[in-house]
Amino acid sequence: MTSTKHQDELNSQLVELVEYNRDMLKNAEAGNWDKVIEAEILRKNVFEAFYTTPGVESLPDVARATRELLQINKSLEELAASARKAVTNEAVSTYKGQKAVNAYTKNVR
Repeated sequence: MTSTKHQDELNSQLVELVEYNRDMLKNAEAGNWDKVIEAEILRKNVFEAFYTTPGVESLPDVARATRELLQINKSLEELAASARKAVTNEAVSTYKGQKAVNAYTKNVR
């Protein structure tokens, strides 16, 4: 059985974990990918530490919070995929522009 103090500590950690993930999502939505990447490294450690702590399974809100964390993660993945596609499109556009400049320069001489 989990002590009340231990359960209170776990509840606090769970709330922090959810808030931390919400902040990551806000940074992703704002395009602050450097902050998201930094946070992801820490988030992994926090996840592992939290979900391997004895007594986590007895928390009343752990299922709800886990569902929210999974939804946030899905949103982060979708935003990352969209940003990756935008960067790829920009790189292709830059390549095509450089190719056109090279062709023009070659024909002008």
